[in-house]
Amino acid sequence: MGYNINKDGSVSRNGTSSILEKYPEFNFKLSSTNDKRGVSQKLVLFFACLVLIWGEMLCGVGFAGVFLSNQPVGYLLCVIPCIVIPILLVFLIKWYLNSPTKSQVSDYIQSTTGKTICVKEGKFGVLNNFNNKLIIPTMYDKLTWAKKDQLLRAELKGESFLIDIHNNRLK
Repeated sequence: MGYNINKDGSVSRNGTSSILEKYPEFNFKLSSTNDKRGVSQKLVLFFACLVLIWGEMLCGVGFAGVFLSNQPVGYLLCVIPCIVIPILLVFLIKWYLNSPTKSQVSDYIQSTTGKTICVKEGKFGVLNNFNNKLIIPTMYDKLTWAKKDQLLRAELKGESFLIDIHNNRLK
């Protein structure tokens, strides 16, 4: 799929109108402009690394004290965390780097806070901005909030119906 640069400097896709033009009432933004990891992932990584680094420093201090006092049990208690803590740091960093960004799960988003309607490849869904995970998969032709953060009006194959935030169809 290609893109055109319009006379006014805006960008649109070839052959189709963009979501931004098609649904101006949603005030969609490109996901790539807010391409950040979730707040929860940043906080978990920061505090876990901080605690693990403090633990590593304490083990180093403890290791020096035990080594000087020549006690084998204390020596093992300090060596084991010195091995385990760096391994935990590696796993935490890998988990963080493998967590999704907004542009990986959506093309457009309505807002950057809380639960928001998003669009991926022309289909609507709901994204949790806290952890960048889809609450409702991008499968609907259109979604609008009937009651913010609780109920949505969904359109799928010309049929309109209500769904809850857990993607359960309501009667």
